[in-house]
Amino acid sequence: MRGAGELAKIVDKVEIGLALCDTCLMEEMVACAKGSRHLRKVIGVDGTANRGVELDCVALNKPLRFEAARTGRDDVAFLGVTRGTAGSPKATMHFHRDLPIIADGYAREVPGGTPDDGFVESPRLAFTFGLGGFAVFPLRFGAADALLEQATPANLLSIIEAHVVLAEGGRPTMRRTSGCGIM
Repeated sequence: MRGAGELAKIVDKVEIGLALCDTCLMEEMVACAKGSRHLRKVIGVDGTANRGVELDCVALNKPLRFEAARTGRDDVAFLGVTRGTAGSPKATMHFHRDLPIIADGYAREVPGGTPDDGFVESPRLAFTFGLGGFAVFPLRFGAADALLEQATPANLLSIIEAHVVLAEGGRPTMRRTSGCGIM
């Protein structure tokens, strides 16, 4: 887990003004916001259907229809930020054109994504591979996705067995240390 000091370096590097934050990490993010030049609003998310969570409350007060932002293939879709363990954090730009390319170049070819498939991940969403497995790959193919709070080897195996998951995009060390022969 990243502490407020480490988060502040990232927030200041990419000038984040609004953060959606897992409610279990709110204390650190709020502490980060207090000392930040940029971060003005932190909204809690808990990943459930709990209607009392702040993001749900904010969303319920917004119109159902809206004009989507006009974007092009050469516009930045997201920034992948390092932790800064070798100094200050660094950010890499990922463009809209990159997202279907990584889905088609990897997920269509390696596990073979289709709407009948399922994905489960052990990397966190904050990692670019986690983002691909959690969001980009399943959305590209209309596939299901299992989101786990605790992505331990045992939890991953139980999801894979119960739901016939096509692909687990995890860390090789997860398999080595667990003795699992998955994917």
